[in-house]
Amino acid sequence: MRFRATRTALAIGAIVWAGIGHASPPNFLVKWQIDSAIVGIHSSIPPTCVQPTANAVATWNSVGANFLLFPDFIVSQPRVAEQRPDYDYKNVTIEDGVPSNPLALMAARVTMNTSTKVLQNADIVVDKRRLWNNDPTQIQLSCSTATNIPPAEVDWESAILHELGHVVGIDDSQSDISCSMYFELGPGQKQRSLCADEKLVYIDAYKPFKITSLANLAGPQGVNIPAQIFFEGIPKFPVQRKTKIVECASDWSCSDYNGSYSTYTSSPLTFNFKCTNSSPLPTATFKWRTTLVDANGVTTNAVDHTSTCTRPAGTTQTSTVDVSGGVGRVIITD
Repeated sequence: MRFRATRTALAIGAIVWAGIGHASPPNFLVKWQIDSAIVGIHSSIPPTCVQPTANAVATWNSVGANFLLFPDFIVSQPRVAEQRPDYDYKNVTIEDGVPSNPLALMAARVTMNTSTKVLQNADIVVDKRRLWNNDPTQIQLSCSTATNIPPAEVDWESAILHELGHVVGIDDSQSDISCSMYFELGPGQKQRSLCADEKLVYIDAYKPFKITSLANLAGPQGVNIPAQIFFEGIPKFPVQRKTKIVECASDWSCSDYNGSYSTYTSSPLTFNFKCTNSSPLPTATFKWRTTLVDANGVTTNAVDHTSTCTRPAGTTQTSTVDVSGGVGRVIITD
């Protein structure tokens, strides 16, 4: 959040507050891989800011953010520089400091992996000049929960609601002033609720880890038959695939197969079916049930599917048993 003349802006640029109509919704950038994060306020933040912060947290929680707050969070939260990495990862700390942008009133410090869309850490720093009236020459933040905002101050609840939006992985909105993620907020103004686009973006981004489709497949014996597991959500890798045999074709040998995907892979995940028989056998269909389990132990829905191994064209077969004396076997490879 930054200031120019009588305007304050969130993230980039201060421009005249104008009634720009709806355009594209705010972009979703990254996602947490933990079920919930703890929001804590360091004692450098005025106690009067606790309630509007709790209000903003509740607003995001209403669409599923699952932030946690504790009654003593203002006195027990250490500064980010004093936190162990594992504590820092699970805690979103709000503290005073000096934002990297000298015009910013407050800013979310977000560490992300843009290739995996995984949010690795997030905290919020508030310009210490804007608190406690430390510098009367600078625009101040108002932690009042009253309906009317002092005309020369910026509403804390609106500003922290915006920064928490960055914490959950949402980018600024450049076009819709009715959204909390709109990049600008004026003194005396407030935006203490989420617009419809923000709710939809969040809910869509934080869909649970789920298999959406795994098609029934068919292919010739002795050839890899590629399979694709389409999923939604952002699982924590490595992800395990568990494929159980539900029904094996007569005179074939079948087993359960587990596979692993060690590094981040976008949907779909892939594997192969193959019928290994040394001589042609009748076309056979096998029924399977597959689930995925991520590194947090989150298990997807189970999906039933089939693989069919067809007798190669132009071949003849007079027995259901491999003429070499063996038994046909269906295998799964990654």
